Amino acid sequence: MSFAASGNVGIGTATPESPLEVLQTNTDATAESDSTVYAQMTLAPSADQGVGSSDYALDGEISIGTSNAKAIRNAESVLGYTENAGTGAVNYLAGVDGEAVNIGTAAITSLDGGYFEADNSNGTVTGGVTAVDAESYITSGTVATNIGLYIFMEKDGGTITGRYGIYLDAPAGAATSDYGIYQVGAQTNYLNGAVGISAVSPGSKLSVNGNAAFGTYSANAAPANGMIVSGSVGIGTTSPGTNAKLAVNGGAAFGTYGSNATAAPANGLIVGGKVGIGSAAPLVSLDMSQNTDALALPVGTTGQEPASPVNGMIRYNSTLNNLESYINGAWTTLSTGGSSGAVTLGTSVATPSPARSGEATTGLFSPASGDVSITSTGTEIGRFTGTGLAIGTTYISTAAPTNGMIVQGKVGIGTTSPNQLLGIGSTNQLTVDSSGNIVTSGTYTGSTVIGGTAASSTLVLESTSGAGTSDAIIFKSASQAERMRIDTNGMVGIGVTNPSCGGCAKLNVTNAAAGYGIDVNVTANYPSILVTDGSGTQMALGTYLGNGSIYMLGLNDIDFATNNATTSLLRLKSNGNVGISTSAPDAMLSLDGQSARTIDMIRQTTAATAGNNLTVKAGGAYSAGTDLAGGNLLLSSGVSTGTRASNVQFQVYPAAASTGSADNAQTTAITISETGTITGGTGSFGNLATTLQTTAASGTDKNGSTLTLASGVSTGTGSSSMNFNIYKAGSTGSTANSATTVIAITNAGNVGIGTTTPLGIP
Repeated sequence: MSFAASGNVGIGTATPESPLEVLQTNTDATAESDSTVYAQMTLAPSADQGVGSSDYALDGEISIGTSNAKAIRNAESVLGYTENAGTGAVNYLAGVDGEAVNIGTAAITSLDGGYFEADNSNGTVTGGVTAVDAESYITSGTVATNIGLYIFMEKDGGTITGRYGIYLDAPAGAATSDYGIYQVGAQTNYLNGAVGISAVSPGSKLSVNGNAAFGTYSANAAPANGMIVSGSVGIGTTSPGTNAKLAVNGGAAFGTYGSNATAAPANGLIVGGKVGIGSAAPLVSLDMSQNTDALALPVGTTGQEPASPVNGMIRYNSTLNNLESYINGAWTTLSTGGSSGAVTLGTSVATPSPARSGEATTGLFSPASGDVSITSTGTEIGRFTGTGLAIGTTYISTAAPTNGMIVQGKVGIGTTSPNQLLGIGSTNQLTVDSSGNIVTSGTYTGSTVIGGTAASSTLVLESTSGAGTSDAIIFKSASQAERMRIDTNGMVGIGVTNPSCGGCAKLNVTNAAAGYGIDVNVTANYPSILVTDGSGTQMALGTYLGNGSIYMLGLNDIDFATNNATTSLLRLKSNGNVGISTSAPDAMLSLDGQSARTIDMIRQTTAATAGNNLTVKAGGAYSAGTDLAGGNLLLSSGVSTGTRASNVQFQVYPAAASTGSADNAQTTAITISETGTITGGTGSFGNLATTLQTTAASGTDKNGSTLTLASGVSTGTGSSSMNFNIYKAGSTGSTANSATTVIAITNAGNVGIGTTTPLGIP
């Protein structure tokens, strides 16, 4: 024993650091292997202190020498043992009670009521190294509360930054098995406050900032911020049941929701990640795919539906005995239960099933076998039967056509507001009204295909009554005026409502207001095109079947004109006269006399080829007729008036003096004047005759050309004569002068000049 100058007392040590320090060193080499070494010490309270009060500070230490090779069962530096053998009541009985109180003003780094440390610096400890070993034995009697370790914290004043009932610091070094708290027994753990796992400030009864695995999944890694549970879960309840995998009585937050920023709803659960129930690797937010039991949905009446529902909610409605879901802003029943999963429909408009939530008379029902009807607020609006679908309150009792549909009201395709029985397009571009009229509107500039695009596609427009009736296919404009029709006999009328024309015309095109039109006539022998005006048929163009002839008929005249001509270029009069550039021909062929005219043959277009002959010939007598005269050839100059006259000229192109390719000059060879004088050429016809001469020959012994004037061919005793007529001048005026024969050559060869009946050659 030693007494230090500080007042400390040491037993077994010369330098006590505490008021009382007991140190015992075991040097007994013969100690048994199961011996226990104690730091022996007995302390009694002061006489003026009662039992339970203590003002002693105690520091016990045991050092086992290195020369001791024996095993020691227990080495305890401090052993507190308190025994009550009396019969009186004891309020508090403790083996060791440590308390540290600071009443000073100086700063204290650490204040411990009891500080315990176990340090194994060398060797092997088979039983375990324990800093604090708290044991509680009950051998008999009745104990209200048995506590192995009791921790109590109290604050009477001051400021505490952090307070921990149990604080486990991070261990230094690695261990094969490393536990912060390890419980061997199966005792129940009760925590009254909030529990945070990786959450310093839990906002719920249980807050897990991370993932969690329960049951047989405890060795599996749960998904990030998720949870996996192999069995039933009870939170806030001690009986989660065997059929319900999750039963929560209270609030819980997991994952990113495990922080103090998010509080779970009362008696609820929030999870920041995926949850697997019966699934070790959940694929979706809640994965129960590996279980074989069922999911228990909320059950309640219609009046117990959530006050603020959101789309996607699902529950069992005990009022409707049906599953219901909140879809598109309304509660809607899903199906009617049954062992086979079949849907049993209602039987009347008043009892449809399934029905819309909150509207008991809106839903489906079956009025008869094979029928399914739709009711809206107690009114049947549609019915499916074995043949088809009927829509409309008055159509539902009428059987639809086979595989068809009948609709009482309007139908819209591509529009929500059809304005006729059928409306197609967003603005009703195509409609069909109650009269069967098909009406289009708007402008469509794309390709329009009606009847299909294949080579064999056919568009059929058909009137249903058939031939011989008054039915027709009629085309009208926007003013509802008829523009074209096809009647039941196949006749087509444009601008006419009766295109049949007595059955003669297949096509009538008529302007009724102007009174004219065109008919296509397909009668058996005379197919033709008829052009009419208000006075009747004016022209017909057709063919005579069998001979291939084409005919053109006109009620009056027939004109030919180009699109640029303001007058007729060729007119065929009804009397047979033809006028070229004149509408009033006065002969079989008349030319317009408003300017000089020329009738010629087109020049030869083949190189190095001479021109072709033009023969003007009077008509011959009937072939093989007896004593018939041929027709006379009359050449007449134009009609003159007053003191003026007209002549007849014969013009030729004489040969040039030398060979060449240039056109020769046109020359008047013969002129017959108004008095009958003939100039040009050679020959003598008495006093009145002048020389008639054709082109003279040139060179030695060359024949001159012959001038031949021939009358018409005659036969037998018939003959023909030749006359030369002129128009002599008369008195002044516009009246046409009379033609006068100035030269006559009879069939006997007599020539008369100034007489038409010469007796002989003068």
